[in-house]
Amino acid sequence: MQRKLQYGPLLTHEAVEFVEQVGLAYSLAPTVRHRLTLIVEELVSNSVNHGKMKADGHIELDVEVENDIASLRYVDTGIEFDPIGNAPQDDRHLAAIDRRVGGLGWPLIKDLSTNLSYLRQDGQNQITLSLAL
Repeated sequence: MQRKLQYGPLLTHEAVEFVEQVGLAYSLAPTVRHRLTLIVEELVSNSVNHGKMKADGHIELDVEVENDIASLRYVDTGIEFDPIGNAPQDDRHLAAIDRRVGGLGWPLIKDLSTNLSYLRQDGQNQITLSLAL
């Protein structure tokens, strides 16, 4: 299932709604839907808050389920950012008072998924990942 969503105030809501539709269409277990929702919310948040998306920007979501694996392809029109090579240092091992503000999104995505990859193509960021069902 695929969806292209325009940048705007309802972007996160529309992305989560799409994940819910995917979950129903593929009869995904609640835990899988929850993990996929967390990942998509974090990706959209990064695109909006750090990706400097323009008013005419968009994201694309493509989810396929096959052989007990859910595969997500996420595309945005934000500035170039390789989250695999340039993600902030994971500081979750530190006491909360010693951690920097933010920086938990990519460790969360990495914990919840496998086969994480990044590609910059045609002026867009493309992230692909898998979730075991």
